[in-house]
Amino acid sequence: MNDIPLVATDLDGTLLDYRTRSVPKGFGAVLDRVLAAGAAFAVASGRTPGSVRSLFPEHGDRIWIASDNGARLSHGPDLVFERALEPALWRALAAEAGRIETVDVVLVGADACYMREHGAEAAALFRRYYFPLVVAPDPAAAAGNDRIRKVLVCNRDRRPDAELDALRTRFGARVSAVSAEPGWIDFMAAGVDKGSAIRRLQEALGADPARCVCFGDWENDATMLAACGRSYAMSGGHPAALAAARFVAPPCEENGEIAVLDRLFPPAARGRT
Repeated sequence: MNDIPLVATDLDGTLLDYRTRSVPKGFGAVLDRVLAAGAAFAVASGRTPGSVRSLFPEHGDRIWIASDNGARLSHGPDLVFERALEPALWRALAAEAGRIETVDVVLVGADACYMREHGAEAAALFRRYYFPLVVAPDPAAAAGNDRIRKVLVCNRDRRPDAELDALRTRFGARVSAVSAEPGWIDFMAAGVDKGSAIRRLQEALGADPARCVCFGDWENDATMLAACGRSYAMSGGHPAALAAARFVAPPCEENGEIAVLDRLFPPAARGRT
């Protein structure tokens, strides 16, 4: 039996190439080997659970999902943990962000996700990550009493922006705020991040953190990388990810995660104990 109890991975920029946003060919066979070796497999992503499961149609009920940047942990369809933002806080944050003309704001809730119409192209983009997606003139009103786990604020041109940094500073310790991609900031409840979700999962599994493997590429992956003893940042990734990881993997464009997992769970090891 392999001595690795858990493999956790980010998606975009780590397992998924930013250009295609699709699971690399052959990864299903790698995932089969990971699971057959007795390791748990977790996806830690800013995406919603449904979006993550759609990428792994043959394994969706067997993997762990730390979605919404750690605000929700589930195993297959079963909810294990959830932490929402206080209603007054997410409404104030959404109102402030909505005053910035150059950004899109998405409210990520338990029942659905909500955003203002900014054209069919924007809606189509966000439906890849957040669904069901409700497009409404007043997203906060449409959300009603839904449990909002995350507020996404991103520049339409995907470039870093001083106004986004100012928004992040303004809400300070009241929220957990991390960059998920260039020009893209996720706001969750204070203390919520990928690392907190992975630590909760390690406790649930009784897994030794020092033996856990994880992969990430960006700022929002840093706490997860710090939570695992065998952590890999993707070459060319965010400085925060590279500083938090113990090792560097080839970039996602070269299927770097698969290369590492092929070494840790080689095809020849299938069926061995």
